[in-house]
Amino acid sequence: SSHSIENLAKDFGFQKGGSKWDQVLKLDKELKVSESLGTQAGQSLFHSAIFDCLILYFLLQDAIEDLSISSPALKSVIRVVSPGLALKIGNNDFDINTIENLSEIISLPDNNLSEPIEEINNFLGKPYEFKSVKSVYDNLLNDLNFEPRGSQLEMMEKITNLFNDSGISMIEAPTGTGKTYAYLFPSIMYAKYTGHQVKISTSTKTLQDQILNDLENNIKPNFPISFKYSVLKGQNNYLCVGRLWDLFQEVFLNESSETVSPEEKLVLLYFLRFAQESLSGDLQEISYWFQKRFPIVYYFKSTLCSERETCNISSKCYPNCFYPQALERAKRAELLIINHSLL
Repeated sequence: SSHSIENLAKDFGFQKGGSKWDQVLKLDKELKVSESLGTQAGQSLFHSAIFDCLILYFLLQDAIEDLSISSPALKSVIRVVSPGLALKIGNNDFDINTIENLSEIISLPDNNLSEPIEEINNFLGKPYEFKSVKSVYDNLLNDLNFEPRGSQLEMMEKITNLFNDSGISMIEAPTGTGKTYAYLFPSIMYAKYTGHQVKISTSTKTLQDQILNDLENNIKPNFPISFKYSVLKGQNNYLCVGRLWDLFQEVFLNESSETVSPEEKLVLLYFLRFAQESLSGDLQEISYWFQKRFPIVYYFKSTLCSERETCNISSKCYPNCFYPQALERAKRAELLIINHSLL
């Protein structure tokens, strides 16, 4: 994902209309940033160096505030990597050498996924047919201010009928048809009507991520009823917390840890934070910018990925690891996005 100041500002609410925009306006007024640029206060002035620095100040303050509530154990790790940062987030006397397991440093993924599976038939009181699918589709287009596409509706109707008839078809459609929405709407609604899981398989992980993005940002927030969806990739796409703990001991607790480069320690700290913040543990979520800036990340990814030989049901870390949790979410999903290699 992009790490431009403008995109980060949007993600954290520091863009015009965002939840923290008033903080930007207040400091802008105090420092007279807009005035110095000859514009009215309240305008987004990204790409001007002084305004970008203003936004960067808020982003860094947010990061420091977030790190300040870290566990004492994680703060001791940060102290090894960056003593200056440790002072800003609240230094402590915690002895890093007393750490006995990863859960002292970060919160491990929650293995309690026992929420009930919701089954709703006769969606919106209508039978499963193209008319009911189109009704939901029309409402979402209106909410998103999208224009309807004839070819998209044609494909949507075809897929709806295929579900009803248990049919098989091969559909070829050009770029611009809106294929993703054309098959997602009938799939979601069929799953809700019948209680049957619908699997959508792609040829690439990139397309899986694209579908996930559409579901998270456009479809689910505007869909009239909740539905469960999940993405499942091959095992080696997920971070293994057992391997993370082993590498942590090697880098920070081993007698030879003094010989480990500062760059390696920084990157491992990043992976600790990634394990804490990521919901999926999908290694493709690792910052592209960070990988380019620190190429050793590629080595760490290959070292820390989950593999059948070392991450299985007999492993101590297995209940709290990302891959088995991805499997459990896949079982419970009404809409499952997988790739062809898993079929």
